[in-house]
Amino acid sequence: MKKVARIRVIVKESHGCDAHKVGDEIVFDCVGDPSVRVSGTICLGALTSLMPKVYAFHNAARFHWADEDDVVIHACPDPKTPVIFEVRREFE
Repeated sequence: MKKVARIRVIVKESHGCDAHKVGDEIVFDCVGDPSVRVSGTICLGALTSLMPKVYAFHNAARFHWADEDDVVIHACPDPKTPVIFEVRREFE
């Protein structure tokens, strides 16, 4: 099995959000099991909602409903300023 190197979260759409702009990245570098090093800025609401997908990708999960094995789209739960993230798993 390939080892996960990082999970990259990229802002694809931002509709009025002060915290996230299109192109922003949050990177979870997999430095050990279960340790990650996080770089980038993310609001707590988005972080909380993203963590199940990040954790799943870190642990080799596949989302059968996704178009690709290593990429999923995630929507921030804030209905006033919706942000769309791409969550991408990268291997060594």
